[in-house]
Amino acid sequence: MRSKLGLLVIMLGLSLTSCMRYNTAPKEIDCSIPPEGVCLPNQWQGMPYDSSYEVNKFLDSYYTFEKVQQINTIDNDWALSFFDNRNAALMYDESNVQKVMMVRMIKHNKGTIDKGLGIPMSGHTGAMTIKEKDIIFSVSPTEGMLGRAKLYEGNLVGNYVSEIKSLGSTISQNDFTWESHPSISSDGKVLFFASDRIVGFGGTDIWFSVRQSDGSWSRPINCGAKINTGCHEISPFIDISRKKLLFSSTGHETVGGYDIFSVDISDEFWLAVKANDLSKLQYVDDYFSAPKNLRPPLNTIHDELFPSSPGNVDSILYYSSNQDADRASLISMEGGFDIFVRKLEVRKKDLIAKDKKKQEDFIPDVKVDIKMEEPKFEIEQTFILEGTVFHGVTLEELEEAEVSITKMPEKAVYKEIKTDKYGKYQVKLEKEVQYDILAQAKDLFFESASVFVESFDTVKVLKQDFKIPEMLTLRINFPTNVHDNPYRYILDTNGVESSDIWEIQMDILAQNIIKSVSRLKKIQLIGHTDDVGTDSYNIGLAKRRVEFVISELIKRGVPEDILEGKSAGKSKPLLNRQGEDTEMWRKRLRRVELQKIWNN
Repeated sequence: MRSKLGLLVIMLGLSLTSCMRYNTAPKEIDCSIPPEGVCLPNQWQGMPYDSSYEVNKFLDSYYTFEKVQQINTIDNDWALSFFDNRNAALMYDESNVQKVMMVRMIKHNKGTIDKGLGIPMSGHTGAMTIKEKDIIFSVSPTEGMLGRAKLYEGNLVGNYVSEIKSLGSTISQNDFTWESHPSISSDGKVLFFASDRIVGFGGTDIWFSVRQSDGSWSRPINCGAKINTGCHEISPFIDISRKKLLFSSTGHETVGGYDIFSVDISDEFWLAVKANDLSKLQYVDDYFSAPKNLRPPLNTIHDELFPSSPGNVDSILYYSSNQDADRASLISMEGGFDIFVRKLEVRKKDLIAKDKKKQEDFIPDVKVDIKMEEPKFEIEQTFILEGTVFHGVTLEELEEAEVSITKMPEKAVYKEIKTDKYGKYQVKLEKEVQYDILAQAKDLFFESASVFVESFDTVKVLKQDFKIPEMLTLRINFPTNVHDNPYRYILDTNGVESSDIWEIQMDILAQNIIKSVSRLKKIQLIGHTDDVGTDSYNIGLAKRRVEFVISELIKRGVPEDILEGKSAGKSKPLLNRQGEDTEMWRKRLRRVELQKIWNN
């Protein structure tokens, strides 16, 4: 195998390795059994892009290649699925579970974690495709029959997916096949996906299905011998123009491992789709060009996967690669697969070098229409953040409540202010900067919020109120049956991952307690679990999780003698909200409640 994935089975809805047994139950790694079909890739022999400054300075347009800042982690970061030009879903690994967080792109090469994406299904959440409020995604089990994945669709409202239903037996061939990596066309008519279903060319192939008038999907059609080989073809992406299909493959002519390829789609394909002529669409070789390797430095001897773009793929293209896996560290917060971006830069005409001969020698093989810029109207790049801090129970306005504003991701405290006698605060902030706002008050706990205003937003005053609780509910998110190794992000009141990191939440909590420690008799911590399992088991699990929280507070300087831990197990569940999914309800149940008990 030339892929740097080696024997790795990327479970979590992916199953990418070429060492995999197909159509078995359960799927397993077995390099002694070759995949169906013959995988005989050729070595790519073309010329790489020269992205050096010495060459770029002569060009009016050129590509830059770089790693996206602030969203990559020490684990695998697989793919970005864009909602619009600025917002996307990030698919990533954490503690051997595949998850999704929503991110906001501050620049083309820099993003920030916004909040979780609530999908009320258990299992690994795989790749997804989003068109307005319609979302199609894959889920694969974390236990039992690993290596299989199924496609589902739902309605996306805010950061929560509802009305989920399977794409059905038409798409899913049987209980043992793997269907994942969906990509829907911008008109919503065609769904491309990867599958190891029977009657392919070998390995995983790219397939497509056409949406019918009743909303169902047609029987899948294989994309044919131009695209699929005896190797693996995965992670298809159809760009917004519907003229290009990108995908990853270990076949064709590769630099090494998985490479990203581009295929042109003919207009006749879309005419047949419009006519819903499924018999004509069977002649797939008439509609797709020969795959074109996107070549180095995008493709490397390592693995490049999951191409995506919020717009024209020739202008901006995101992808994942493990080319820097050997540089993994907690300091750099990178490792495994990371998200990269290829960006086409267009230099203004008055800055172009006069050496036209050198310019013609090195210009990228992509044409860009340079249009006159529309006149821009100046928009004020600051705004006023204001609000009122209330008592969480009595709703009394709190005088001299502390409001702390921190710039992210630097975590630099920008300003600390106190509320006036009416509980009000006001501060001037910059647009295009994420701020974390923390409000706390004497004898109470705290509440926090994140604030971000786009540069083109005309808002002048943004209102953010706070209600400071007497009792704090801490939803540190633990894997099943685990008590001492939390997931990175804590859960919000709906059971969805927030952008708050549990260690930082513990820092804030410890500081809040220490401020009033001289007047405290004790802090009572009560652990709660979901309704799964026996009473005795849940009593023990909740107790261990409370003890974990206590140990973390002690590490941060909270006196041990004021911390009292108790366990309620599953005996005091929260009410199940009307229409709430059971999985999300259970996430809300897993909590530690803290209450301050004061000296007389």
